[in-house]
Amino acid sequence: DHEPVLALDSRDPPEVPPGKPYAELDFCWYGGLYRDVELRVYPVLHVTDPVAAGEVAGGGVFIRTLEASPEEARISAKTHVRNTGADALSAVVRVEFFHRDQCVASVTSGERLLPAGGADHVETEIVIRRPKLWSIDQPSLHDVRVTVLSGGAAIDGWAGRFGIRRIGFSRSGGFQLNGRRVRLRGTNRHQEIPYAGYAARKAAQYRDARRIKEAGFDYVRLSHYPQSPHFLDACDELGIVVMNAIPG
Repeated sequence: DHEPVLALDSRDPPEVPPGKPYAELDFCWYGGLYRDVELRVYPVLHVTDPVAAGEVAGGGVFIRTLEASPEEARISAKTHVRNTGADALSAVVRVEFFHRDQCVASVTSGERLLPAGGADHVETEIVIRRPKLWSIDQPSLHDVRVTVLSGGAAIDGWAGRFGIRRIGFSRSGGFQLNGRRVRLRGTNRHQEIPYAGYAARKAAQYRDARRIKEAGFDYVRLSHYPQSPHFLDACDELGIVVMNAIPG
């Protein structure tokens, strides 16, 4: 047996955004390790990582608002479950929405039989009565808990936050949020900070978002590389609409 070798490689990676050779980019791109790192260990039946799954428009948990009004919201939750075991396993997915520690809706899928090495997207639909909608003035968030069960036992899970909202554009109505026209005031933001480059800690990411909001902006256009989840979370918390530009 050999000890694992961990190394950082700052050469152009074909599978990682920004999607262009670094020399052709119109912004600075620094090498090295500049964000949190974690080691993930999965059971044989598990929710996949959205990137590592290699699924087009899939992988992990994908939640979106189908309809939203003060009276009712209809939400779709698609969960990608993989069985890496040697035997077929049954899988059931339970999705729960919480607001301020109170469960406001839950749904449980039908049973799926996943063959050894197989994977499947399990889609569920949830209806929430009188939902707390997300807006730039009242950025209400829901805690979402996804549980994968097999034989009645919880095997794996995923937890995140979600704002219930519907966004639309039209020539006559402009930008609409939850059916109401909103005139956004926006700015741009790159992720580097003085003396630290890209190595901005969670507090620094939140500080930038807070300063953007306090300056009177409610919309931010980000740049062509993977953004920090801490900054995106801060925008959700503070009521900032985000345009997350595609890589490259």
